[in-house]
Amino acid sequence: FCWGDNSHGATSPPKGPFVELDQGGLFGCGRRPSGALACWGYNKNGQAKPPSGVFTQVAAGGLHACAVTKDGLAQCWGSNTSGQAKAPPGTFLEVATGFVHSCGIQLNGSVTCWGDSTWKQLNAPVGTFKRLCLGYAHSCGVRTDGTLTCWGDNSVKQGTPPKGSFTHCSASVLHTCAVSDLGVTTCWGDGSVGQTSPPASMK
Repeated sequence: FCWGDNSHGATSPPKGPFVELDQGGLFGCGRRPSGALACWGYNKNGQAKPPSGVFTQVAAGGLHACAVTKDGLAQCWGSNTSGQAKAPPGTFLEVATGFVHSCGIQLNGSVTCWGDSTWKQLNAPVGTFKRLCLGYAHSCGVRTDGTLTCWGDNSVKQGTPPKGSFTHCSASVLHTCAVSDLGVTTCWGDGSVGQTSPPASMK
C-alpha cells in the first residue's frame, strides 16, 4: 500500500502480495513471493519495466533500479547516463541505488560501486559490510561489526554518521537515518524541515 504524490502512478502498485518494496524517483519496485519483480510509475527510461527472472533483492534509484538474481548476479535497468545501470560482474549479496550511482555488497563482504562519482560516492572504503544505503550523492554502509561508514558528498554532514552499533540505514537526498541494535532511530544531515528529528515513539 502506497500514498502521496501519484501524478505518475508512483503510489499505485499492482495488486497481489509482495515480500519487499523500494521507492525511487516517481516509481517503485517490489519483489513477489515467487522472486519475480514488478515496478510501477514513471517509466521514461524503462525503469518501471524490470527484467524477468527470479530475484532475491531489489533497489529503486533516481531513474534506474538494480536487483540481485537467484544466482547472485547484479542486474540493473533504466537510465544509464553515468553507467549506474551497468552492473559489474561478480557475485553479490545486496545492491543499493542512489540518484545516478549504485553499489553492491559482494560475496566476501566488500563493496563495489558504479555510476557517477562526481562527489566520490563510488570510493567505498575497504572492509566488510552487511547493509548499504545510497542517497543523492553520498553512500553509507553498516559494517559487519555494526558501525556506520559513509563516503561521497558531505556538504551538510549527511555523510557524518554517529557512533554506535546499527542494523539498517536509509539515505535520502541530503540526510541519512539508521536503526541501532536497540531499535532506536537516529538521523543526521539536512534537518531544515524536520527530516532528522524522528518522533519520540521511534527513539
